[in-house]
Amino acid sequence: MIPSAAASLMSIGVDPCVSGTGAGKGLIRAFGTAMAERGVNRYCLTTDAVGNDAVNRFYENCGFERVRQFNTREGRLMNEYVMVTRREA
Repeated sequence: MIPSAAASLMSIGVDPCVSGTGAGKGLIRAFGTAMAERGVNRYCLTTDAVGNDAVNRFYENCGFERVRQFNTREGRLMNEYVMVTRREA
């Protein structure tokens, strides 16, 4: 069983002209810091699995772990990722 996350990252985006500069990773770090300040040690996100290789690699390179794939009601295959910042005792 996958423990549920205490928070969800719903959306992130950077201007294409700053792609590859670390801006996206900076946003992920800022979100992680905000979660830690609130005592949240596990958060998740979902993104398209198909035709989205660069985005999926980005999240994996940021330290997210893909925990499952699922289909939406509309038939979109999605990846669910979880970030654990501190293991529970």
